[in-house]
Amino acid sequence: MDRRGRCGSDWALFVVCPWVDEGLRRTKGDWLRLCDRLNAIGAALRKAGLAFAYHNHDFEFHRLDDGTLPYALLLDRTERDFVEFELDVYWAKRGGVDPIHLIHRIHNRIKLLHLKDMARDGSVTELGNGMIDFPQLICGASISADRMFVEQDDAKDPLSSIAVSFNYLKRQTCKRERG
Repeated sequence: MDRRGRCGSDWALFVVCPWVDEGLRRTKGDWLRLCDRLNAIGAALRKAGLAFAYHNHDFEFHRLDDGTLPYALLLDRTERDFVEFELDVYWAKRGGVDPIHLIHRIHNRIKLLHLKDMARDGSVTELGNGMIDFPQLICGASISADRMFVEQDDAKDPLSSIAVSFNYLKRQTCKRERG
């Protein structure tokens, strides 16, 4: 395993920070402390041969009382060698951000991608049934994302739901190229 958490040449072992409790993310100072903590965790995991990523929700894209955008702080204050990003495109969209634009802007920090679509009413829906342009998103994400995950939070029939998303993805023609 190399220093980037890679076993061989085509996959990595990741530890992901999936959530930050509300009490730890109220102010800019809270977010600055969180960035320091993420850097420390990422550095320790890197020494252990693992990669570390931060998973977003919508709250990172809502400005704090002082105008600070938490996601911008995460990008600016975390170390590229220690903290990668797992972009959840649904939550970015729900937070008012165009995930395609975000991928183009920070493609070199996004190593994992959560794919779920947003229905017109704001709920989660299967890929291809909502408002996110997945063909364009997937082609943009192929620049750096090591893995893409389909996630369906509240499916009434999980197996049917994943089949819809899987079949949609199989029909996409974007060729993943590595640089």
